[in-house]
Amino acid sequence: MLKKAKQPETIPLFSCDGVRVDYITLARLAVLQELGRIARVVAHKKGIIGRAYLTRLHSEPRPTTIRNYMGTPYGFRQRLSDGHVAYRLRALGDHPFGSERDLAPDSTRPIFLRVLLDCMARPESAHRCAPRGNVHAGAHRSSAANVGASAGIPASA
Repeated sequence: MLKKAKQPETIPLFSCDGVRVDYITLARLAVLQELGRIARVVAHKKGIIGRAYLTRLHSEPRPTTIRNYMGTPYGFRQRLSDGHVAYRLRALGDHPFGSERDLAPDSTRPIFLRVLLDCMARPESAHRCAPRGNVHAGAHRSSAANVGASAGIPASA
C-alpha cells in the first residue's frame, strides 16, 4: 500500500530572479496571494505545493542575466541577400552599424589598435631566440608591434 504524500508545513519562497528568500507557511502564502505578491506557485502532481515565486515590484531592479556580464557584442550574424548568413563586425564610434570599410574611425583607432595588440600573444620562439643586448633589438618584433608603432602606439613591455 502506497503512503499518501503529506504537505510540508513550510514551503520555499523565491524572489523573481530565482534566489531563495525564505520558507513560509501555507497561511502566509495565502496572504501574499491576496496581496498580489505571488507570481507563480509550483505544485506537484498530487497537489502538494513545492515552491512559490514573488512578483517583481516596480521599485525593484530587473533580475541580472548573463548578458549583463557579457558586455557589448562586436560581432553579429548578418543575413545576405542570397540567403546565406555571415558574421559582420560592428563599427566603433558614433555609428555602430556604419560602413564596413571604416570599422575604427580616426578618433578610436589608437585605442582599438592598443587593445588588439594587448590581445595578441607573442610566439614562444621570439622569447627564446631574442638576442641579448641591443644588437638587432627591433629585428624580433612581431608584425603586430610594427603595425602599432606605425600608428604611434608604443609597444608594451
